Amino acid sequence: MVGQPNQVLVNEYQPNQGISPHEDGPAYHPAVATLSLGSPTVLSIYAYEKPPIDISRAGAEATTPKGRAIRPDPIDHIFLEPRSLLILKGDIYKNHLHGISALTQDVIISKGRGNVGGGGVTVANEDMITDRWIREFLADQGRYVVTRSVRTSLTFRRVEKTAKMRGMLGKARLN
Repeated sequence: MVGQPNQVLVNEYQPNQGISPHEDGPAYHPAVATLSLGSPTVLSIYAYEKPPIDISRAGAEATTPKGRAIRPDPIDHIFLEPRSLLILKGDIYKNHLHGISALTQDVIISKGRGNVGGGGVTVANEDMITDRWIREFLADQGRYVVTRSVRTSLTFRRVEKTAKMRGMLGKARLN
């Protein structure tokens, strides 16, 4: 990350709790690091719909999206193991959204086996999974079912200077 993190968010997620697809916003430096603890889960990456170009408008305004629509199907998935650190930066951080589906189970399908038994997703980091048992199960069975339990995430990021409200009258000061 550019600079040292100056904010950490601690969140706890129960099974069947998700996080809607979102961007972290322009107030943060172009990177975020998330440490996952507890249950494994699958993070989904989403893209925006490409807006139609309004040729009746001139210049840069013609391609400026207003209220951009999100493509309904994720473009990729990342398996988050317990004690894993995920760093999002660059294009995937600036131009895409990330979220976690509200499920009680995640079904991971091996890239080399196709959709064995229906349902599930392939994960971009299958070759980086550190749990030997999961890797072997994917190789032998072609799929692995993760039953979610409680997951805690610690998200580290650098926040640009923001105004803090002080007192009842709302006198602002910069950090």
